[in-house]
Amino acid sequence: MDKTLRQALIDAVRFLESNGLRSCILPLRHQVTGVTIDLAIGVSGFERQIIYRATDVKISNRLFSVATAEDILLMKLMAGRSRDKQDIEGIVIAQGAHLDWDYCRTVARQLQDASGIDLVPQVIELQSKRI
Repeated sequence: MDKTLRQALIDAVRFLESNGLRSCILPLRHQVTGVTIDLAIGVSGFERQIIYRATDVKISNRLFSVATAEDILLMKLMAGRSRDKQDIEGIVIAQGAHLDWDYCRTVARQLQDASGIDLVPQVIELQSKRI
């Protein structure tokens, strides 16, 4: 990772911690291609777990850490926006047979207890719909 980007991320986490915040989403857009991504910055146990489980993907001779499909699915369930629901459907279609559903249910239970959002039934329903 580029040293400037790394320092910017470290500074962002320090800012979150010093202001009592747990996370934020930074929408980024590549100026040339118009491709957009959400950069999630968080300091909770779940965000740290996402970082630990992330896999490195090489794109244009650069390595990027990318969250697993399971963790993206869980983040999108938590967000619950209409666009997230479409993305979840795409993840289940593309990865459903390969997803670690036990992990999804376990973490959904933990997140549900912390957030009050009813996640476990949603994971069970998604698993039953997988292709």
